[in-house]
Amino acid sequence: MPTHQCGQFGHAHAEHNFHSFRTVRGLPALLYRPLIGGAQVLPAALLQATSLPFIVASTAIGLELDVIDPAGAASLVAAGLLSVVLFPALAVGRLRGETAVTPAAP
Repeated sequence: MPTHQCGQFGHAHAEHNFHSFRTVRGLPALLYRPLIGGAQVLPAALLQATSLPFIVASTAIGLELDVIDPAGAASLVAAGLLSVVLFPALAVGRLRGETAVTPAAP
């Protein structure tokens, strides 16, 4: 019962899922604006947008139901992994007022 000509349930555009996931997960941080101030909304949104366990579980279910192909599942998990690695570092850098997070000197 595919809904697209390619035989997938809307997963043909997986490269857009990372951005929409970040937006949907981070958007509620705007509700915090009156409580934490405008400068801390972006770091809060970045910290909220990380969710690797949800992505891994949903791709496993999608693979089991045969509604997503292994390459699509791998790309979603890779995007989730990037969010777990990058978003907290970006949030901390933003909280410190830095434009980029630089590694500590050895």
